[in-house]
Amino acid sequence: MNTLTVKSLISTLLIAVLFATACQPDEFSLGALIDPANLKFSVTQNPDDPNMVILQSMTPGMTPLWQHPLGRSTRLVDTVRLAFPGEYQFTYGVQSAGGYVEAAPVDVSISSFNSSYIEDPLWTLLSGGVNSEKVWVLDLDASGTSKYFKAPLYFAGPDWGWGNECAVEGGNCWTWFPEY
Repeated sequence: MNTLTVKSLISTLLIAVLFATACQPDEFSLGALIDPANLKFSVTQNPDDPNMVILQSMTPGMTPLWQHPLGRSTRLVDTVRLAFPGEYQFTYGVQSAGGYVEAAPVDVSISSFNSSYIEDPLWTLLSGGVNSEKVWVLDLDASGTSKYFKAPLYFAGPDWGWGNECAVEGGNCWTWFPEY
C-alpha cells in the first residue's frame, strides 16, 4: 500500500468517527434548586452604631447576592452605612446550582442621623455640608436668558474659568458654545 492510500483510509475513518460522535444529543441539566427556607443569613444593626447594618451570608457553598439601599454586593460579610433615618429593605439571595433563589426581604428601621457618614468634601460642595444648606439655581430666567452660559450644554478646556475667561495663562482654554 502506498502512502496516499493509507492517508485516504485514515481520513475516511476519522470522518466516520466524527460523524458518529457528532450525532449524539446534547444533555443539559441544572443542579438542585435550594429551598429558600434553607438560606442562612443575618442582617443586624451594630449595637454601638445603629446606622451601621452588618450583612452576613452563612449558606455554605453558595454565591451570595445582597440587594440593599446603596446597591448590590456579593460579599460573604458586608457593612452598609446609612446616614439618614428611615425604613430600609435588605434582600438576600444566592446563586445555587439550580439557579437564583431569594429569601424574603428584611426591613430595618433606622431612627438616628449619623453625620460622620457624609462628612466629605464632595458632599459639602453639593449640599453645603452637614447641618448646612445650599440652594441650587437654574441658570435661566423666565425668558430663557442665561446669566453665565450660552446654552444648557457648554464645553470648555480644563483651564477655562467660571467667569468665562482663561484661569491659567497659556492654559488649555478651548471652548464650544452651542446655540440654545
